[in-house]
Amino acid sequence: MRPYERKMTKQTRLYNKHVALTGGKNMAEFAGYIMPLWYSSIAQEHHAVRQTAGMFDCTHMGVLDFAGPTAGEFLNLMTGNEISKLADGQGQYSFFFDENGTVLDDLIVYRQRADRFVMVVNASNDEKIQKHLAGASKLLAGRLDKLPVIRDLRAESSGEDRRLVLPVQGPKSTEVIASLLGDAGQKANFVNLGSFGICEVNIAGGPAFICRTGYCGCQVGYEFLVHPDRVEALWDAILVAGKDVGLLPCGLGSRDSLRVEAGLPLYGHELEGEHGISPFQAGYGWAVALDKSWFVGCEAVSQKAANFDMRIYRLELDGSKGVRPVREHDGILNAAGVCVGQVLSSAGVNGTQVVMALCQNNTFKAGDKVGGYYVARNERHIKQGKPERCQIGTEYPAELSGVVTKRFVKF
Repeated sequence: MRPYERKMTKQTRLYNKHVALTGGKNMAEFAGYIMPLWYSSIAQEHHAVRQTAGMFDCTHMGVLDFAGPTAGEFLNLMTGNEISKLADGQGQYSFFFDENGTVLDDLIVYRQRADRFVMVVNASNDEKIQKHLAGASKLLAGRLDKLPVIRDLRAESSGEDRRLVLPVQGPKSTEVIASLLGDAGQKANFVNLGSFGICEVNIAGGPAFICRTGYCGCQVGYEFLVHPDRVEALWDAILVAGKDVGLLPCGLGSRDSLRVEAGLPLYGHELEGEHGISPFQAGYGWAVALDKSWFVGCEAVSQKAANFDMRIYRLELDGSKGVRPVREHDGILNAAGVCVGQVLSSAGVNGTQVVMALCQNNTFKAGDKVGGYYVARNERHIKQGKPERCQIGTEYPAELSGVVTKRFVKF
């Protein structure tokens, strides 16, 4: 029995596809589900997304539906961005906050029409967000006369409206998907879809929504919202259609390396988490409409926007052969060897270690040189005098070198 089989874990609708492709190997638990870490290799799958296309299983993510004449107003009060800016067929990146200004989740919400919105939330936060929404009447007391109807589109109770998320990312993804669309009008709508746009098509035997969004830093990428009963057929159809252009199925490993390379935050690492990182520290202040008259947590969020002394930087450190990979909590040093922050996430990409680090605000600009220091990995290191955590303001010997880069990168 494999270790993950002894845990209380769930299987996605594509679990049997993963087992068939991996032989049951390279699987791990993520957000309560058994998922593939890789099929071929992390490097191959990362390269495929950057050069051709890759497909991921994100059917574990939450999908919520908001319906009724007050749906838009409700979401404008409950989320940080400005929902009223959306036209039909448009989406936006936003946040849920609690009354203390804590980020509960980052999300994407799409307006299908004035009285109908659909939202995708992180799998690890799905249950928390549904509980948060269930308490909306108390949070919005006196601000909204009638709440919209909120449905979990992953639940059986949503019937034919059920939807799961299936991303296809990379420069060849438009070509691959278009080859599966038979209706000329739908194909034209899809090909002309703008960033964060959403349209409906018939594919793999039934209707699905296609959103021009993703989590890999690709200039071209899509996410399907498809019925659970059709997700396996769509998976198979895309693999066949994409075979000649080099599309690969991709696991959790490359999904993480791609988002780190692009500088995209992961909730719990570069958003909120143990350091309580706000969107402003993460470089996403543009997605919080502080000029709105009110939203849940707005007063506390405004305070956080005005007062922070640490923020996220994107770095590139030496990743050549023989150089030990950095890990979370390893120290980041300025040119004088003084610790100014720590590693949050890292990924090896083409001989370089791309790092997202939480460092003192206004410490670096793009092009500045940085150093890295490995904290203790075990008891032997501790006995040798290595700290388990670096202290801000303390000088340490640089054990590898690197440079500060642009905060976000598009590929």
